[in-house]
Amino acid sequence: MTLKQLILFIGLCFLVADTMMFISLFYMAYHNNSKTVLVDIDSYDEADIEYSIVLLSIPFILYSAFVFLQDIRKYHYRNSPIKNKNNIST
Repeated sequence: MTLKQLILFIGLCFLVADTMMFISLFYMAYHNNSKTVLVDIDSYDEADIEYSIVLLSIPFILYSAFVFLQDIRKYHYRNSPIKNKNNIST
């Protein structure tokens, strides 16, 4: 595994973990009668570590999203029926 692949894997893991957390919070609030959820972020004095992890995850997530979007764009361009604006086939 190359360094680029490792960075993409870490970014994807952070992205999946963040998404799962947001979805679980949404469902907890949705299924609650008051439609609210109280999130205690420092019940075990872990808020500083969690803040550091969130800050560390942001560059990985942004880089992974950028690379994935570039790959999608390259795939779309490679499989596009119109390769060149001057050479339009009908």
